[in-house]
Amino acid sequence: MRPAAARRPDGAAPTAWPGQEREEADAAYAYSAALARRFGPQGTPVATKLSAFLLLCIGAQIMLTGCTDALRPIFAPGEIVP
Repeated sequence: MRPAAARRPDGAAPTAWPGQEREEADAAYAYSAALARRFGPQGTPVATKLSAFLLLCIGAQIMLTGCTDALRPIFAPGEIVP
């Protein structure tokens, strides 16, 4: 359990400690040079494009889910939406 001082005013625990995002980003990029050497000059752009495509797919899924949830009451007005 986190100390009371680290809790938000509404009583909920914070999602991350202050500065934790920075530490996680540093950890994510700590091995980037080693990975780039391992992938080589031709594999690095491939890995970059693949990760960009996966990020695009995740964003598209989030958008489609949001649009579906927003439009469901309009197209099915008689249906009770939870």
